[in-house]
Amino acid sequence: MKIEPENPNPYNFPENGDILFNEMNANYHHNAIIRSGISSFFLYSDSYKEAALKLFSQLDGSAYNANTLVYPLVFISRHFLELRLKELISGLNYAVTEEFNFPKGHKLMSLWSEYKRLVNEAGEGYGPEKIHIENTEKLILEFDSVDPGSMSFRYPVDADKNPSLGM
Repeated sequence: MKIEPENPNPYNFPENGDILFNEMNANYHHNAIIRSGISSFFLYSDSYKEAALKLFSQLDGSAYNANTLVYPLVFISRHFLELRLKELISGLNYAVTEEFNFPKGHKLMSLWSEYKRLVNEAGEGYGPEKIHIENTEKLILEFDSVDPGSMSFRYPVDADKNPSLGM
């Protein structure tokens, strides 16, 4: 009978020499080219969208997955929406003022209002059809009513220790 040695790291704590970021992975398929800057909004927003879709695909009908994946799934979906609005606002600002600018903050309704204002200011051809704006606005209002400051699916309580989800 062979006795297996006891695992000295049963909780998978970091090992000596582990690093989070490195320049190159031996398997080039695992290398990501990380970019940032104002022109990278699409890369960022699309990354969160892709992550949300992949996470959603992991829902298998089990209560455990539904109850544990809902928080990161909704959080990254909301973050995608926030980044996409900032991306669109930045592009519309450029069309109007020739400067890439976007508002600070995480409030979806503020971003949505700024987006709609700029679509009107930029003129015909810079925004979607009216029905698409109206349908999108309904969903943004719903998201904003549940998670107005991007904290409700991040933490179980707010800064005053009140439940973060008032549903």
